[in-house]
Amino acid sequence: MIDNHSRQPDEFRAWRLDNISLELYRYSPRKPEKLPAHCHDDYQLCLSVSYPSEYLYRKSVHRVPVGSLSVIHPGELHGGTGQDIGDHQTLIEFRMLYIPPQAMRQAIEESEPRPNHLPFFADFIICQPDLLQAFLHFHRTSQAGTSRLSQDLQLQACLRQLAQQGGDYSLTPRSTGEERAAVRQVREYLHEHYAENVSLPQLARLANLSQSYLSRVFKAEMGVSLPHYQTQIRIDHARKMLLQGLSVKQVATNTGFVDQSHLTYHFKRFVQTTPGKYRVKNHKNLQAF
Repeated sequence: MIDNHSRQPDEFRAWRLDNISLELYRYSPRKPEKLPAHCHDDYQLCLSVSYPSEYLYRKSVHRVPVGSLSVIHPGELHGGTGQDIGDHQTLIEFRMLYIPPQAMRQAIEESEPRPNHLPFFADFIICQPDLLQAFLHFHRTSQAGTSRLSQDLQLQACLRQLAQQGGDYSLTPRSTGEERAAVRQVREYLHEHYAENVSLPQLARLANLSQSYLSRVFKAEMGVSLPHYQTQIRIDHARKMLLQGLSVKQVATNTGFVDQSHLTYHFKRFVQTTPGKYRVKNHKNLQAF
């Protein structure tokens, strides 16, 4: 169904279609790197084209076989385990799609209206052939820079197939206990003020908790420390700014990093490529593979 590719040099592409981000990763066979826990404001869809992977999500390890689509919900932490489950012979290729919650909601509501609910996909790993083909076709169509009408129709077809995989559930609400409410308040503040040099005393006052207790509660609830969470939020915004064409230096300033090298160090950790390689490439300069 999904073709493998012969051995090629490592390649990376990133581009945008309005508010949707797309990425293509191609690597020569190698041992996978452990990817730090992180989250996105958008839904993340990842198609494993030619190589299996393994990731940690919702406190469980999930294996992603070749020819399957994984779904990560907005704001939920996930990361690569770094476990080597491949054969070291096959080219590694993954295709990513980041779609905002509102766009996903609209797509799902076309199938079954559920006002004020974000779609929730109970199956995080999907192996439905029609959906995989629709996803791959849209991704390649967009990469090749074909007409906007064609891209829109292919995306619509892809999301329609996705809606049929259980996307009519509402997101599972979090507990409203005191600690969780405080963590939620801190998370929202960090998202809104990601470029600011926020201090721990400032966050403790906001949550009405002691500094040490807030640190412990946040780590227990989210699985990562406050600085780690702040950094991954900044990296997510940096990705979007780079795709808008901003310079690496300007992005570093806009996202609260000390300087360009500081951004580059963390960007490489979370995205596995440098900010310079991630910067926007006009569709006219993209080459179809």
